[in-house]
Amino acid sequence: MSMDLKIELAKEEYVNAINEISNKYGLPLTIIEVLLNGILNEVANMKAINIAEEKAKIKESENNAKD
Repeated sequence: MSMDLKIELAKEEYVNAINEISNKYGLPLTIIEVLLNGILNEVANMKAINIAEEKAKIKESENNAKD
């Protein structure tokens, strides 16, 4: 399965889940927007942590290769 198709299918699942949750709790779009912005910030933070950890591992392996 191509990455493009995976991304599109994942996006559809996210939208479906958001719609399901919105209907379940009867939340107005303004609140949904606030919640999604909070989730987006959390995802951005997790990505930054993952990148920092990966860079540290690369630097460590480079330092070990020098020794």
